[in-house]
Amino acid sequence: MTACPKEHDVVPLTGASRSRPWVSFWQRLRVLARIAGALLVLLLTAADEGISALLGWPPLLPTLRHLAAVIGGECRAAADRFGGDVVEADVIDTDEEVWR
Repeated sequence: MTACPKEHDVVPLTGASRSRPWVSFWQRLRVLARIAGALLVLLLTAADEGISALLGWPPLLPTLRHLAAVIGGECRAAADRFGGDVVEADVIDTDEEVWR
């Protein structure tokens, strides 16, 4: 059985606590853009999987992601050569120790 709330059990809501916090137009636009981007990636991934399954090829998107990562790494390495403090070294792995 539930009892009726008594007057001291009820907490009145003031106008300030019922209103939502103010969100700017650009914040809403940013959220909508992220949602649209996520949906686009989802649709592209599904299309890539379906087309590659029909053609019998491996999916193309993982290959493109790997290629973008390699190109990005090369661009960062090239930028560091002209002004960074990065030292390039070849790593030789032997059974005893690692030489740098």
